[in-house]
Amino acid sequence: MFTLNKPAHGPFTKIERIVITIPVLAASLLHSLNMSTAYVALPNIQGNLSAAPDQVGWVITAFVVATAIGTILTNLFSQKFGRRRIFLASIAGFTITSLFAGTSDSLSELVFHRMLQGFVSAPLLPISQAMIPVNDWGLVHSDITYDVVPVIDGAFFRFDEYLARFLSSMEDLHLDPGMSKRDIQAALHQMVGKSNLRDSYVAMVCSRGKPKISGSRDPRDCENHFFAWCLPYVHIIKPEIVEQGATAWIAQNAYRIPENSVNPRVKNYHWGDFTQGIFEAKDKNYETVILLDYDGNVTEGPGFNVFAVKDKVLITPDRLKVVCGL
Repeated sequence: MFTLNKPAHGPFTKIERIVITIPVLAASLLHSLNMSTAYVALPNIQGNLSAAPDQVGWVITAFVVATAIGTILTNLFSQKFGRRRIFLASIAGFTITSLFAGTSDSLSELVFHRMLQGFVSAPLLPISQAMIPVNDWGLVHSDITYDVVPVIDGAFFRFDEYLARFLSSMEDLHLDPGMSKRDIQAALHQMVGKSNLRDSYVAMVCSRGKPKISGSRDPRDCENHFFAWCLPYVHIIKPEIVEQGATAWIAQNAYRIPENSVNPRVKNYHWGDFTQGIFEAKDKNYETVILLDYDGNVTEGPGFNVFAVKDKVLITPDRLKVVCGL
C-alpha cells in the first residue's frame, strides 16, 4: 500500500469545479482565438508594416514552429516544475508577449514576439486538453486494457494486486508501453499526490497505439503507450440509493461476451453487452443490470461483481464456475 505524502481534501464542491473549469476552458479558447485572429489580421499587418505578402506569412509560421517546440518540452517542464506552475506561467507569458506583439513597430519585431508568444503559450493546449490520436487502435479497435484502483482516505487500496492484474493483462495482449512496474507505480503515485484527492478513482491504461507503418494491420507495427487519470471517487450506485436498496434487472436480451471470445481475466472496454443491458434495465425503471451467460448463469454487472449468500456461504462467479439457479 502506498500512502500519499501530501495533505489532501475530499471531492471538489460544485463551486470549486466551476472555478477550476472556467480558466481551463478559457486557456483553450485563448489559444484557438490567437490563431484565428492572426489570420484575419494579416492584410492589416501587411499594410501597416509595409510588408510583402511572402514576408507577412512569417507572423503565422514563427508562432506555429515555436508552439511545436514548446509542446515537445511541455511534459519535461511540467514534471520538473509542476503542471499548475507551468499552466499559470504560460497564461502570464502569453499575456505579456501578446502586449509586446500588439505594440510592435516593425515586421521583424512582430515576428520575434510572435515566436515568443507561440513558445510560452504551447503548454495551454496539451495541459488543458489531454488527447490521443483518433486512429489509435485503442479507440477504433478497442485494442486496449486498463485497470482501476481506488484511493481511500489518502492511500491506495490493495495497489499491488491491482497493478499485478494490469501487468498480466498487458502481457496477455502483448502490450508493452516501455514502462517498468516501478515506473507505473511512481507515475500513479505522483499523479494522485498532485491531485489532492483523498478518495479517488484511479485508472491506468495501456493502448495499442497507431501503426508506425501507414495502412498496416499488423499489431506489432504499433507503438504502445500508457496513460493514466484520476477523479473523485466514483460510486457505481449513489450512496443514498444504496441505503434504501438498489434494484437490478436480469437482462433478457443481452448476454455477457463468451469467455472463448474475450478473456474475462483481461480488463477491457468491450461494453456493448453492458450498454445494451443498461438500456434494457432503464426502460424497466431499474437502477442497474446483471448479465447472464448463454447458459443462464450469473456473470457480473457494469462495474461490479455479484455476490450471494446461500446456506450461510458467500458465493460469487469465477472463471470456471458461475452462480446458477436464477
